[in-house]
Amino acid sequence: MHGVWRMILDDDFMHAYQHGIVIKCLDGIQRRFYPRIFTYSADYPEKILLATIRNMGSCPCPRCIIPKDRIPELGTKLDASRRQTLARSVSHCFLDKIQSARDAIYQFGYKVKSAFVERILGEESLVPTSNAFAKLSDSGLNLFQMLVPDFMHEFELGVWKHVFAHLVRILVANGGTSVQYLNQRYRMVPPFGRFTI
Repeated sequence: MHGVWRMILDDDFMHAYQHGIVIKCLDGIQRRFYPRIFTYSADYPEKILLATIRNMGSCPCPRCIIPKDRIPELGTKLDASRRQTLARSVSHCFLDKIQSARDAIYQFGYKVKSAFVERILGEESLVPTSNAFAKLSDSGLNLFQMLVPDFMHEFELGVWKHVFAHLVRILVANGGTSVQYLNQRYRMVPPFGRFTI
């Protein structure tokens, strides 16, 4: 994936990103346009590839380095401040860790899963892949902050399914005709064209 992005983010793109492109618009006036990447919406597997972190590693969030054991505290005041202080960023430390791990693997023959490489990358759940978006960090892009929630994959298909199942369990535990009443309400929704729910 990063190999493809490296081809897209080539020297021509980087020149346009920094200096803009002059384009003659339909009204005959020439204007300078600057291509920008503000957000990247993806499901979790694609986000971890873009963020170059491990799938469900010790710090599974692509935007911060909150440890997995702190995930149950999601939504608390402490969590909000932690997300700010532990936000991932493309710093020299981040780039140095990746480069050190790559040197250990490709120059000194360490295995990717070796204890030496693990000491370098494990704390932040990093992988030894050079990130194609890192070259845009000098221009102000934080590749980790561009990864926004994907409502279709993360909520509508993912969380909503579990929330609805939990709602049905609550209705079953409530007893009576709660589930039948919910079914009745769904049957009252008019059909969409020839389709039904």
